[in-house]
Amino acid sequence: MPHIYLLVGSQTGTADLVADAIANALADLGHQVTVCLDPEPEDFTQKEQVVYLVCTSSSGAGELPTNIATLPEQMRAAQIDLTGFRFGVLTLGDSSFTTYGGAGVIMDQLLRESGAQRVGEIGLLDCLHEPVPAASGVAWAEQWSALL
Repeated sequence: MPHIYLLVGSQTGTADLVADAIANALADLGHQVTVCLDPEPEDFTQKEQVVYLVCTSSSGAGELPTNIATLPEQMRAAQIDLTGFRFGVLTLGDSSFTTYGGAGVIMDQLLRESGAQRVGEIGLLDCLHEPVPAASGVAWAEQWSALL
């Protein structure tokens, strides 16, 4: 089972809760999981082969939450090379906004620009209609992990 490096972008704490539930579920499936609540470019320089999983909410008009807002420019400045790495993205948002899932799209583009290959589709978790976002996040993550 691949080691999953779970990077969290959260503005209000909901993505933190979803990521925690996902980490537990993936560990139950036999994955080693490392959770990073304040991702920095150095978190993308793993020496061992890991699979990155981004769990992020969207902020404002589909922007990255505060804790990862500067991550794209920092990674580009550091010229992070993720060639050979795989990743997945689960983004939380509100489908009543036209920018629904915007933060996930930003992270997807960043990781692909860095050379990583996305596994599966970007997961969209609509917090407007999800009574228990963590349960929906876990269901998505279990399906995603089966693709690894």
